[in-house]
Amino acid sequence: MTTNEIFLDDTLTDVEFDLICGTYVCHTGFGDQTAMRSWFPSLTTFEGSGEDYGRWNGQREDSFFRRLDEINNVNREASSRGPINAKKWRDLMRGTKELRRLRDDIEKWSDAFIRQQLTQ
Repeated sequence: MTTNEIFLDDTLTDVEFDLICGTYVCHTGFGDQTAMRSWFPSLTTFEGSGEDYGRWNGQREDSFFRRLDEINNVNREASSRGPINAKKWRDLMRGTKELRRLRDDIEKWSDAFIRQQLTQ
């Protein structure tokens, strides 16, 4: 039986993620060169960063509201209030060396544990 029904799943497209993060294509001032800037970090910048805890938590909540305050504070320097380029977001999302090492170790230990459980 053929119907005209359209089914959607629970995932977002890259364009939808970019819209949620407030991503813009901006001219750099060097000819036709452009750069991506966003109000919040893109999914590709955030995932696997030092700030990616695998879930929303109090620290992420605080960071979100700090960023909103930066955006809304007219007394701040304009460059810190506007959209940020991908390199700057990567730098901001990097996290501490210890946190990155811990996350990598947890990932490695978790993978080893799961593989061990599957082979028993």
